[in-house]
Amino acid sequence: MTEGISAVVTKEPDLAADFAGNHGLIIKKFKPPYEENRHTREDYLNEVRVLQILDAYRGRLPFSIPQLVDHGFYSDAEDEEAIAFIRMSELQNPLSKTDMSDISPAKWVEYSRIIAPVSAAFHQLPLNESERQNLTRDPLEYILNRINRRTVSDQQKAAVESALSLADEFEGPFVFVHGDLGPGNLFGESLTSTFTGVCDFCFSGLGPKELDFCSLPRDNKARDAFVEGYVKAGGDAPNPKNLAILEAIFSLLDKLEADHRLEQNITKAQMYLPVKIPLDFDVPSQPDGVAFEKK
Repeated sequence: MTEGISAVVTKEPDLAADFAGNHGLIIKKFKPPYEENRHTREDYLNEVRVLQILDAYRGRLPFSIPQLVDHGFYSDAEDEEAIAFIRMSELQNPLSKTDMSDISPAKWVEYSRIIAPVSAAFHQLPLNESERQNLTRDPLEYILNRINRRTVSDQQKAAVESALSLADEFEGPFVFVHGDLGPGNLFGESLTSTFTGVCDFCFSGLGPKELDFCSLPRDNKARDAFVEGYVKAGGDAPNPKNLAILEAIFSLLDKLEADHRLEQNITKAQMYLPVKIPLDFDVPSQPDGVAFEKK
């Protein structure tokens, strides 16, 4: 079983009684909207739409994607609200168990080079007008809205709004963007082997192709390797203006993420400190030139 912020993915032999007997399938159960993510219904609807659209292009993609079998809502005794679910085919050899802290810079470079054709294949899909109209989620806006749930101050909220306003400067064309091409959503023998499958389309939609470049670590060698593999696979060279805009946006997100982690750590420290220091605590003055008197 794999749990994310929006959903829980279950397969045999861990399927609940509601879905017993679904051999070779996985069940993605979306959580009811909750305080830290009120977008779970949108996640469900978007993934269904994307899987339906991509089904027509299955033969054009050089890797597997899950096949939508069924979707809908069911009642769970533990939850007051109905649970949205997607039943789909299971892909083999997930990379989701990769220890991200154990990936060397050299491996990231190789990963970047190998993932580039995955992006190029998605970006070159010849979507018709009807399909483009059904891709209603803006991947960048969704990413920023996820970050927005962590903002507590007016200053931080203003920063997110400022980032969204930068997105108005993107230059087209807009293509099908996966939006989250990290190792957790890929399948293959290893992090540096040819990838055989891609999953998780909650973020997907129309956007500048450079958005998928941002699934990589912000490292020049990794970026260069990605661009080299991307162009070799038939993709157009990235737009420098779009990359500059995204660099500014993701620098902001890094700061918000760091602020969030700091707030969490302070909260945890306050919970476990045996004695809480009052806010007006001050160090008593010491004689000149003496930090602490010896006893």
